[in-house]
Amino acid sequence: MFAHKGRSTKTVNVYSKEFQEMLDRLEAEDHEESKTSELEVPLRKKRLRNDQIKALEESFEVENKLEPERKVKIAEDLGIEPRQVAIWFQNRRARCKTKQLENEYSELEASYEALKRSLESLEQERISLLAQFKDLEAKLEAKRDSRRTEHASVSMDRFRLNPTVQSEVTTMDEWSLLSREELSHRTETPEFEYI
Repeated sequence: MFAHKGRSTKTVNVYSKEFQEMLDRLEAEDHEESKTSELEVPLRKKRLRNDQIKALEESFEVENKLEPERKVKIAEDLGIEPRQVAIWFQNRRARCKTKQLENEYSELEASYEALKRSLESLEQERISLLAQFKDLEAKLEAKRDSRRTEHASVSMDRFRLNPTVQSEVTTMDEWSLLSREELSHRTETPEFEYI
């Protein structure tokens, strides 16, 4: 029903008669419900006694899932509502799951830390081995250089160069750059004469 502004206070129905009656009935029911809910005192949740908690714990240790018959029997034995038993079991399972996750997390964290230390140790070992490798590589290269120089010196002492070869190799540095194959090739050719 509407009362239009500027017009008389007489209301105008915009709904059918049946629909309007239904709306009025629903409004009346809502009004009645709000009156009764204001008068009701909310029920307080009963706290469990220590002996009840102990009995629930023992029952939980036997089986952590509740069948309806078992829930009713536990509730009757302890003098509490079956709903309270169901909620206690649900909360207890959640606490167990949380504890299990905490334990698994601690184990994973310890494993991670051990792996991290192992990785750091392996990295240090890798760096040390790389340094040793470079040191050995440098010593080997120095030994090769020494042998090349020694070989070139011996070759110069043992052989006298022909004028044709002398024009190719003019200094000791150039002579030391010749590879062993080149030296052996040159020793096989008639360009060298034994002293």
